[in-house]
Amino acid sequence: MHRGTTEAVNERVRRPGLWVLALAPLAMYVIFESATGNLLQIRGIPLILNLIFFYMFYSLGFVLTNSSRVTCIFLNTLLTVLALGEYYVVDFRYRPIMVWDALSLRTAVSVSSSYQYDITPGVASVVCASLALSALAFKFPFRIEKGRLRARAAALAAGGSALFLALFYGKMIDGFDLHTRMWDPVVSYREDGYILSTMVGISYLKADAPEGYSPERAAGIAARAERELDAAEAAAAQAAANTLEAQAVTETPGTQAALDDTPLRWKTDTDITPTHIICIMNESFSDLGEIRDFPTNVPYLDYYRSLEDNCLKGDLYVPVFGAMTCNTEFEFLTGNSLVFAPEGSVPFQLYMKEPSYSLASLLKDQATRPSPCTRTRRATGTGSRPTQPWASIPSWRRSF
Repeated sequence: MHRGTTEAVNERVRRPGLWVLALAPLAMYVIFESATGNLLQIRGIPLILNLIFFYMFYSLGFVLTNSSRVTCIFLNTLLTVLALGEYYVVDFRYRPIMVWDALSLRTAVSVSSSYQYDITPGVASVVCASLALSALAFKFPFRIEKGRLRARAAALAAGGSALFLALFYGKMIDGFDLHTRMWDPVVSYREDGYILSTMVGISYLKADAPEGYSPERAAGIAARAERELDAAEAAAAQAAANTLEAQAVTETPGTQAALDDTPLRWKTDTDITPTHIICIMNESFSDLGEIRDFPTNVPYLDYYRSLEDNCLKGDLYVPVFGAMTCNTEFEFLTGNSLVFAPEGSVPFQLYMKEPSYSLASLLKDQATRPSPCTRTRRATGTGSRPTQPWASIPSWRRSF
């Protein structure tokens, strides 16, 4: 009689515990996206995929611990902290927490103390809802007693998760066009949901080799480019020599001496180190005439166009605009293209794990010290205005 009564009590406890475990992923999804403010923006396929990820996390956690208490309390706490972190980060900088931000965690922690965290009614309600859900999981625990049944549940959870992830990264990201729009990633996270967008971001951590790539082929391309460059430089030197020879035929006495004292604008065999290398990366400074000629009522860039003496200049084409300036700097400094990098990736953070040959290392070898100019700006109601005058740092000694 006692044994039957105990089993009946356990059954009454286990049944609500199973319901709590089954509904916890759905409830936590609502709590999470309520914290980020995106709950009503996520619909259709993104909504379904977000729920699948939440149920996958909770099912894997349960089969690993065989305890609904541990699974729910741990994941509820972790997801609540992440949701509140996302809420505050977007509020501070209008940019979501992205996968590669984990690589700059130390910097993030160092600057986080400078912000003010307001406990709004929304934040308080999210914390209370999460605590209530964890309290239910604690009051109504659930576990699988039979070892064989637990093994089947573990196999089902692991196999289903592996199949889903294979389909997600192999087909669904491209098929449903789930790529993050780096022009304004907040929009992607708002429409697709934080967890789904984060899982998409994981695909950017690995750069696949281009089709047909091999080190031997890359070395061959580099050798061919080197030969073409040598031929072009030799042709330019010969053309310059022919010009001087033609001028020498018609020169008046004393002209040759003047020519000898006049430095060429470009030489292939010079050991002169440039005094100033100026790279302007400014969206408001561009020559739109490079795209198509158009008439204007007044000349534009007339001073820039007049700079011809004692300088070499050209145009810099950039891969992004409006954001991700670091990728423009990556292409400029290294000479590498982003065309083979995953969309939205940041090579500086993700792939440069060791020193790489670049313009920075070249200037360091020439003992050139960069002299950056900075000017901080403060946002106002109608734009931004400088908070300090231009500041040059001629003795900047930071290691490249």
